[in-house]
Amino acid sequence: MKKIDGTPKTIRELFTGVKYTIHYYQREYQLAIHKNRSLNDLTFDKKLPIYFGENLLAKSLNNDCYQNNPQFKRFFEAENLQFKSYATFDKTALLERQELYEELAKKIWGISRLDEQLN
Repeated sequence: MKKIDGTPKTIRELFTGVKYTIHYYQREYQLAIHKNRSLNDLTFDKKLPIYFGENLLAKSLNNDCYQNNPQFKRFFEAENLQFKSYATFDKTALLERQELYEELAKKIWGISRLDEQLN
């Protein structure tokens, strides 16, 4: 069993010596912000094909993401995550997507994940 070190660390300290540094994530985040800003006035149906060229989370809004993608399908079914595509993005879709993001966050940063890592 691994011992938990309770010493507080900054984000920079956490990423020291890992494959992707904080600069990598900041750069990716900034690129996404600029791209989203340029799509600002488009309707969801116009943004949808553009989202398909992005990361898997954005791509999953598009129905094409679920075609010929068996690993992704196995993942969300095994993890009981409610991924689905959307033709329109209304209030119901927003609430469903928010719930999905909350479930993803629990799986990534939840206490049960920490227990798995330590045992």
